[in-house]
Amino acid sequence: MKLSHRTEGNICIISINGDFVGNQAAQLKGYATELLDGGVIKAFIFNLHQTTRIDSSGLGMVIFWIKKTKASEIGFSICQPSELILNDLKSARLHLIIPVYNTEQEALTSINN
Repeated sequence: MKLSHRTEGNICIISINGDFVGNQAAQLKGYATELLDGGVIKAFIFNLHQTTRIDSSGLGMVIFWIKKTKASEIGFSICQPSELILNDLKSARLHLIIPVYNTEQEALTSINN
């Protein structure tokens, strides 16, 4: 799994490339925590466009970030999941808790409104 990020104003977009599984999923915790602690973040968007699969560890990390962002009173959403990843999110009923957008632009627009 490869992580990268960029900011749009005070919105941090984290791209997760590859398998979001097992110990690799735990990398996201440290990576995103550093970003959160390093500045004023209004919201996180996890872009899953290049994510090939997700397992229970990856879903657990999504749940961790739901709780973390809620406690920090910042926004959190997911964008561009493949049909397979979206089905996994729906199976875990996470799509009922956080917004899932088809495109990054939809996520950005929603946060900025």
